[in-house]
Amino acid sequence: MIQIKRGFTLLELLIAISIIALLAAATFTMYDSAKIKSRDSKRTVDMAQIQQGLNLYFTDHSLFPIFPGGVTIDGTDAFSTLLVEGGYMSGVPTDPSPLYSYTYTSNSSGTNYELSFCVEGDSLSGYNQGCDNTISP
Repeated sequence: MIQIKRGFTLLELLIAISIIALLAAATFTMYDSAKIKSRDSKRTVDMAQIQQGLNLYFTDHSLFPIFPGGVTIDGTDAFSTLLVEGGYMSGVPTDPSPLYSYTYTSNSSGTNYELSFCVEGDSLSGYNQGCDNTISP
């Protein structure tokens, strides 16, 4: 009588586990890259929204909000409160990552400003990876 052995050899199991691990690593890498691109895209949209609110403020006051020392935008700061309570924005967006923040700085006369923000990836044309990205009127 012939006996048939059922099961897998150790080598077959190791190969299968290795293939699964490689596929999982590739999936996690692609997922992380997609999250970074999504956050960076949101940042550019947020900057456009803040600029729109600032333009509305400028239309009414003929100057931009004056914060020469700069302010970190967290939604509850004086800059955000000024734009929301003035009806220029329903809410001031904040950076999608808790590791970074937006900042607003104006000159002392309110004729110019600078919005600063970070970019995590290198997929946005016209912006550099890092926190040295700025937008002015």
